[in-house]
Amino acid sequence: MDFQQINNYDVFLRNDSKDFNHRHHVGNARFLVILSVYMKKFGSAILHNEFGVCHAVVDDIIDTIRHKTFPSGRFLHLSDQNELLIIECEREIHDLVYNKICQIFEKQLSPIEKARFAKSRKIAELRKKPVDLSDRRFIVNINLNQKHRNHKRIRVDETTINNNTVKRQRRRSTLGPISLSEIKSRMSFVFSEKDLQGLEESLFSLIN
Repeated sequence: MDFQQINNYDVFLRNDSKDFNHRHHVGNARFLVILSVYMKKFGSAILHNEFGVCHAVVDDIIDTIRHKTFPSGRFLHLSDQNELLIIECEREIHDLVYNKICQIFEKQLSPIEKARFAKSRKIAELRKKPVDLSDRRFIVNINLNQKHRNHKRIRVDETTINNNTVKRQRRRSTLGPISLSEIKSRMSFVFSEKDLQGLEESLFSLIN
């Protein structure tokens, strides 16, 4: 990329060159103005550990530079060999903008607020750190009881199931028919004598 292709909305996020001062670039000056617009919202969110809001603010800043300016702004990197590159990695752009707004916000704080801010940033970094599943805190040690280990597996075949079915059928057949008096005695705790008499008449009418 040639220096002549730089527009007034491009932002130098990384500058490793000693021959060029990106702070004098118009796009970086406008970038600082955009950061100041979002500074209050970002600062309040990070001090209250609302990191989702912080990252949403950074996304809004990136979107403003890319899509709400004409010509569209780009994020650039000037190498130590004065090679001009466009930063393509979204994660890298997000992290660089996030760090930049944090640096500016920290300069505006009192010593007490800076300590609180440093604590919030540390929490944010810990949340970004990938979880090491090999850590001993995540190792689950399963000690099976010896009694459960020695349990024998019982195989139930079709013959056993059929025999159990036959036994249940025989048990039901030995019960035999239930007499009307037995029905009345079993239902006496639920129904009154008058209800039982009506029930008896109904049964007789069905039988006859």
